[in-house]
Amino acid sequence: MPTVRFTVSDAYYQRLEREAGTEGCSIQDYIRMKLFEEPIIYTAAEAVRRALEKYQSGDTFTLPDLYEGEWNLTQGYAGAFGKKFYAYVEKECDDKIKFNGMTDCDRRAQYVMI
Repeated sequence: MPTVRFTVSDAYYQRLEREAGTEGCSIQDYIRMKLFEEPIIYTAAEAVRRALEKYQSGDTFTLPDLYEGEWNLTQGYAGAFGKKFYAYVEKECDDKIKFNGMTDCDRRAQYVMI
C-alpha cells in the first residue's frame, strides 16, 4: 500500500489534532475523510453514536456488535481501533458508556451502557 507524506506547520498540526479528536478518529483517517469526502465508519465518535442509538442502560456490547455485517477489520486494525475507542469513551463519554471487562478469552473489550 503506498504511503503519502507531507509537512504542515505546527499550527496546522494542532488544528488537525483538534479536528480529528472532535471526530473521534486518527489524523490520517480525518485527512482521508476530508480529502475523499467519504465517511470513515471506524471512528470512536461513530461507534459511540451507534451505541447510543442501538442500546439502552444496562446493555452490554463489543465493537463488532455495533457494526454487525459491516465489521471487516483485521486483528491489528481492530485492536488499534479498540484502543482509540476505549480512550475516547474514557475521556468524552464516561457518563454514558463504561468499560466492562474483556470477553472471548481476553480478545475483545466489552462495554456497558449507563
